Amino acid sequence: MENIFALIVAACQKALLEGKVPEEELVEQRSMIARALLSGQRYDKDLIISFLGFLKNFIFIGNKEINRKFDTLIHEITGGTIDMGIIETLKLQERRQGLLEGERKGRLEGKQEANCEFVSNLISATKFDDNRIAALAAVPVDFVRKVRSEQANKK
Repeated sequence: MENIFALIVAACQKALLEGKVPEEELVEQRSMIARALLSGQRYDKDLIISFLGFLKNFIFIGNKEINRKFDTLIHEITGGTIDMGIIETLKLQERRQGLLEGERKGRLEGKQEANCEFVSNLISATKFDDNRIAALAAVPVDFVRKVRSEQANKK
């Protein structure tokens, strides 16, 4: 199958069989879909890992030993390029995304603090109205009003 969406549809069709066919048959179907995904080498590693995680969770097999065998199969098929359990790999990706999000939030907070200080200095050092300060600081007028209000409450 060249189309990853065809693989997703196939996975969904197999998932609908859960409880209607033996787990071993679902395992074989899940493995077949994984082999089809990996055999073409058309997708990057992150996409493959995400799809394998989807497969592992969407076509749910409650037996931990069977899941361990699936991880081993993936390891063998990929020649060890995916060398940890799919779930662990997904968690690692989530952690990386969380770190990136934290860095982004940190930069935004730092920028907001700098804006707050700049606006505060403009309020203290000038007689500009809120609109003029907002334009100079490139911030919303509401932000200037909030800083002005906080300054007034501190006095």
